[in-house]
Amino acid sequence: DDNDDDDDDSADSSAWSGCVVLPRLFKRLSSMARAARLPQRKVSIFKFFAATAMQLGGDAVVPLLPPMLHALHVESEADRKKGGRRQFRRRPDRTTPGALAREVLGVLQARCDTLAFADAFNGMQQKLRNKRAARKRRRDVEAITNPQAALTRKRQSREAVKRRHKREADKRRRLKVFDIRVPNALEGL
Repeated sequence: DDNDDDDDDSADSSAWSGCVVLPRLFKRLSSMARAARLPQRKVSIFKFFAATAMQLGGDAVVPLLPPMLHALHVESEADRKKGGRRQFRRRPDRTTPGALAREVLGVLQARCDTLAFADAFNGMQQKLRNKRAARKRRRDVEAITNPQAALTRKRQSREAVKRRHKREADKRRRLKVFDIRVPNALEGL
């Protein structure tokens, strides 16, 4: 009976491999994970990615790799740049989305063919580089063709940075414990 169960699992995974809905679903989930403000939503999506990779296995996961890798890579890079300091506000004992993203990347790499994973990962990185370069070119062209709009954008960016720094300073000020000295009435006696 155990061998029959294994055959059913492989039949299920091969049935899912030709599904047209899964790539769309994973693309949508990837976009939701990148836009999510709540860390728990990202964690849930990343756990779903890992569970699907474990269930489908090898060749069935390969068509789903690009959207999964995009969200996981963006989150792990953001976490790496911040030094892994991003945590949940209420429960710091939970895993951060960045740490989970790195773990899921490891699971995907282990479950897929190395060559297929490397191709998908390099393709995703190339797309990201191209998008960033196109945005930079667009900003440069705008600075030349419409300097007033570029100046306005630059001012807004500076103001946003100032506001962020002010919020962080206020936060530090609120968290700082002040050393309040109460004068002793008996000191002068």
